[in-house]
Amino acid sequence: MSKIGYIRQLPKSESIDLQLLKLRSYGCNCIFIESEDRNIGELDELSNCLNFLKKGDTLVVNNLQHLGKTPKEFVLFSQWLLMKNIKLDIVDMKISTSDEKTKDMFYSILYAINENESIIASERTKIGLKTARFRGRNGGRPSISNEIKKQIKNLYREKKLTVAEIAKKVGVSTTTVYRTLK
Repeated sequence: MSKIGYIRQLPKSESIDLQLLKLRSYGCNCIFIESEDRNIGELDELSNCLNFLKKGDTLVVNNLQHLGKTPKEFVLFSQWLLMKNIKLDIVDMKISTSDEKTKDMFYSILYAINENESIIASERTKIGLKTARFRGRNGGRPSISNEIKKQIKNLYREKKLTVAEIAKKVGVSTTTVYRTLK
């Protein structure tokens, strides 16, 4: 039942030395330090830390942001911790999932935030599309002009060119030629 620390240098965050001091005073036996700010999938020391953790251990971080940038990343990470039976302590937030009630409340709030974030993103997208339609922009690729459609039909009726040759001559895909001829 070890306390394993993880430090990640983020823009506008405390220095690594100060974070290190906090984790040592918190009682961490081993501390992994990520030297650069990278995307969550590229964090070598986080991978090493996670491989080092054993069932019943506690992962200690100063800030929740050290474990991800989006609510979805936090949820995926928390699911992994729960599956491996690893506790999480967040020093700056004074949260420890060692206590069952705190753990349940913390993860419930985290999941609710993630769900709310996806609902908000969906609503923003719908509003954006509605606004664009109101301005006369329907989205998607513009359809080909009637002139090009007539040209395709005329070339096809002449039976001198294949569909691929018609497409190349007019500057559209073969699928567009077939669709126009329907």
